[in-house]
Amino acid sequence: MTLDERKIYTEKLAEKLPTLRKELGVSQQALADKAGLSRSTITKVEGKRQTLTWSTFLALFLIFKGNSETAKLLKAFEIDTDDVNAFLSGNNVEGLQ
Repeated sequence: MTLDERKIYTEKLAEKLPTLRKELGVSQQALADKAGLSRSTITKVEGKRQTLTWSTFLALFLIFKGNSETAKLLKAFEIDTDDVNAFLSGNNVEGLQ
């Protein structure tokens, strides 16, 4: 997966983060705790004052993918794709470099 592709996915998740978090039914603090992040990071990303890093994207993606309702939204928002799943499974050698 190229850096440009990663950027597209991180931007999509950042844009949809408030919706996904609310659908999950958690506060910014609770989501931050689940992902091993600070509440400040979640607040800044939701407020478009901080870009989402790839590692933060992956942490949040896995949390949302683990819930049936938010998993559906990830697919609908074209965030849960074959490319992301290939990266996670290690089938994307380029993405691991």
